[in-house]
Amino acid sequence: QITDLISGQDSWAVNIIPTEKPSFKPISPNLKESITIALNNRPEYLRAQTELKNNKINLALAKNKIWPRLDLEVGLGFSGLGDDYSNNLDELSSLDYEVWNAGLSLNIPLGNRQAYNERIKQKLEHKKKILQLDELKQKIILEVRQVLRQLNTNLDRIETTRIATELETEKLRIGEEKFDLGMITSHDLLEDQTELSQAKIKYLTALNDYNKVLVDVDAVTGIMLDKLNVRLKELYPSD
Repeated sequence: QITDLISGQDSWAVNIIPTEKPSFKPISPNLKESITIALNNRPEYLRAQTELKNNKINLALAKNKIWPRLDLEVGLGFSGLGDDYSNNLDELSSLDYEVWNAGLSLNIPLGNRQAYNERIKQKLEHKKKILQLDELKQKIILEVRQVLRQLNTNLDRIETTRIATELETEKLRIGEEKFDLGMITSHDLLEDQTELSQAKIKYLTALNDYNKVLVDVDAVTGIMLDKLNVRLKELYPSD
């Protein structure tokens, strides 16, 4: 087992060989489309939008409380027209004599400081929510810009290190031919091999960094859960 080998005396000489190579699928997302996707999927932005809508409702309710209130009241009743109490009860139970009434009720608040203060409070809260939403939007846009810029930078690194690896491979091939002809020493050949190994490491590092940034792209655009087939509503099923 690996753990047994590592714990032995010669653990420094153990070679760990990866079973898979870093994948590389070059993509170049459109900035405008990525920002739109992020604003449509980032949960904190959707929550902030909902809070702003709720605040608009509260502001409208607070505004209504300072205006006069006019209510229309309508009623329906039944009466009896008999000569005595028993006849009245009989006619009332027959529901033949309907009595309708209607009226208007006007309520004018005077000196309603509580309603005015509540309206001012909701107006300030509404402005606060708008600023918070705009700040969050700018923050998301900045995050998308930065991660896409990093993605493009890593794409350039991959291409640069790939070319460097090819050049070092060709350099080593020529060096091996020269070594066979006795034109260079083993020390020179070892230097060529070392430089090729370093070039390969830089190339693999660039590939790994690129794949990490791809994860960051999914995170800042809010589509990571969809890509992983995670549905939050399934975690909280409705009865």
